[in-house]
Amino acid sequence: MKGLGHRGPDYPCILEAHTRLIDGAAQNHLRFRSTILFEYFPLSKVNSVPRGTTAFMRTGESNVLILIAWTPAAAPAACGALDLGETEKGNTDEARELAKELAGILLSGQEEEGLQLGYTNYGAFASV
Repeated sequence: MKGLGHRGPDYPCILEAHTRLIDGAAQNHLRFRSTILFEYFPLSKVNSVPRGTTAFMRTGESNVLILIAWTPAAAPAACGALDLGETEKGNTDEARELAKELAGILLSGQEEEGLQLGYTNYGAFASV
């Protein structure tokens, strides 16, 4: 899971990210289920609230969320901890790299580098 802020529809970047997503699905034989969610809502009402009033990050950017999932090789035990074997660790690492690549593509048309945090619940401190 990777989140970022996006100033608005940047169609060349969206097309490039979509093409990379489709190419990746073909290469991985649909092992990953990948989604890019674009949340474009008018933000004028949200941004009219003073910044220190709530925890919501008020900027002119909309949220984008990149989700990459797969079915684990073995289902976790009902009450036990999930032991991530080498296959699952490889899937996690590969999914993270794909998410970072897609985020880079989407941010390539942006002017400021600070937009990479996006909605902070999905930002730098996310576990995946």
